[in-house]
Amino acid sequence: MQDINKCCKKSKKKKYYDELISTSKNVTKTTWRIIRKEIGNNNCQNDIKPLKTNNSITINSQETANTFSDHFLTYADIVTSNIKKGSKDPSDNDNPSNCLINKLTAHFQE
Repeated sequence: MQDINKCCKKSKKKKYYDELISTSKNVTKTTWRIIRKEIGNNNCQNDIKPLKTNNSITINSQETANTFSDHFLTYADIVTSNIKKGSKDPSDNDNPSNCLINKLTAHFQE
C-alpha cells in the first residue's frame, strides 16, 4: 500500500511540475527553482565577488561578465589560430582541447 501511495504522490508531483514548466514564461528559471526546491537548496546567491583584473578591482556585474567573456574569447582565438586549414598532416594541427588545457594551465601557474 505504501508503494502505491508513494508512486501516486510521485505521479502527482511530476504532473504538477510539468504543468508549472509548460505554463512558465521562463522555463529555465522555473526548472532551476524546482530543482533547488527538490534538493532542499533554496538559497540563491546572486552576489558577485569583487574581481581583480589589470591592477583594478570591480564589483560591477556587467564589467565582471565582460572580463570573463573577453578572457575566454581570447583562448578561443588562440585555439583556432593553432589550426592550419587544409592540412592533411596531423602534426600541423594541435588538438584544440590540448591547446586550451595547456594555455589555461600555463595561465594559472603564473
